[in-house]
Amino acid sequence: MLNLATTVKGDKELARKFDKAGKTMPKTVERAMWKCVYMVQRTGKRKLTGGNPLNVRTGELRSSLSAEVNKIHGNEYEGRVGTNIIYGKIHEYGATIRAKTGEYMTWPSGAGWVRAREVRIPARPWLNPALRENRQKINKTLGMEVKDHFKKHRL
Repeated sequence: MLNLATTVKGDKELARKFDKAGKTMPKTVERAMWKCVYMVQRTGKRKLTGGNPLNVRTGELRSSLSAEVNKIHGNEYEGRVGTNIIYGKIHEYGATIRAKTGEYMTWPSGAGWVRAREVRIPARPWLNPALRENRQKINKTLGMEVKDHFKKHRL
């Protein structure tokens, strides 16, 4: 969370600049957050391509990857990157699928029918690594945006 609090005494012009900079800071932070979520989104889409860690079949998961920035309250913003496709979460964290009705589940395969009590799908993370890969860039982007904001206001 980015919290800025300042008290300036004496110099009225400097105090006015700080006041103006403080009022426009939320838009700067929001713009910086958008840059950061797009960074993670691009990396996540790249990780969904070419077998690292997943191969593309339909492209549905990759095209469903969305980014958003929300104002939580006050000057707090939250950036999110994710998908509403259920198997995106399954690929990220893994899962165990068990028969719902009966003792076994069955499905057709190239060699005939397969029968199993459960199927374990290993975790093949793609989104959390995209965030980790961009962590330093995110910190740098947020820092530079704030620095540029103060420079713009001649502070």
